[in-house]
Amino acid sequence: MVDGWFHTGKFLLLSWNNFLENNLKIKFLNDLANHFAGDIGEWQPNGAMKIIDRKKNIFKLSQGEYVAVESIENKYLRCPLITSIWVYGNSFESFLVAVVVPDRKALEDWAVKHNNSSTDDFKSLCENLKARKYILDELNSTGQKHQVCT
Repeated sequence: MVDGWFHTGKFLLLSWNNFLENNLKIKFLNDLANHFAGDIGEWQPNGAMKIIDRKKNIFKLSQGEYVAVESIENKYLRCPLITSIWVYGNSFESFLVAVVVPDRKALEDWAVKHNNSSTDDFKSLCENLKARKYILDELNSTGQKHQVCT
């Protein structure tokens, strides 16, 4: 613990509006259980949260389907365009979402091959709609190849 904060532990998602709406009352503390993401995080020196482990690898979506997200992540990591992926879902929704980190060199090589002028700035390249479509198409292809979706 440094300055009153733990460096590692459960990842808790809070919104400032939720905090204010409950007027800092005990009710807010009782509702905290609804906001756990199920991940273990570590604070980085720049203030960012790095997810280092998952508390629950299997969970049920709203339609009753059980999902093993680690297996899904491992299959999508076979896509050569990405270096990291984090898949999330919860029992209140019928779908999953993913945060994907593209491979810088692979994306820059694609941009050069397709005469894209934004190869100097990786952030701009990641915001490029054609680059996003390229990555999404490759992820869809990887998912079909490795039978992620049935």
